[in-house]
Amino acid sequence: MDAAFRLDDTVEASLQDLQTVTSSGQSVAPVITGVKTYAPTNHVDHRGRLFEVYPGQNEFWHEPVVYCYSWSIRSRTTKGWGLHLKKDDRYTLIHGEALSVLFDARLDSPTHGLVQEVPLSAHGTRQLLIPKGV
Repeated sequence: MDAAFRLDDTVEASLQDLQTVTSSGQSVAPVITGVKTYAPTNHVDHRGRLFEVYPGQNEFWHEPVVYCYSWSIRSRTTKGWGLHLKKDDRYTLIHGEALSVLFDARLDSPTHGLVQEVPLSAHGTRQLLIPKGV
């Protein structure tokens, strides 16, 4: 300890935070097989901001868009559990922040039983691809 000051016993009893990201900023949390996130480029100028929800087929949008709908979640509430067996889901956050909690229920998946939290934000990762069975 530095001789310039003394600390009480709480410092010795404290626990160091676990690493959450690499030195390059990538999350170290395990990822469910098939789950993808995407942070579209925000184009900002004096008029406001713009980002492309669907820029055409790419790694995130690899299947044709069949359904497109919008939903909202009130602050401090929880949206119900959902599971699709026949199609992948793609979420695009337009405004605010949300935490998606995913569970891999696929018996043949290498990540079967894994829980993954995916924070979505209008200022970062906006899009989430959830494979069928998750």
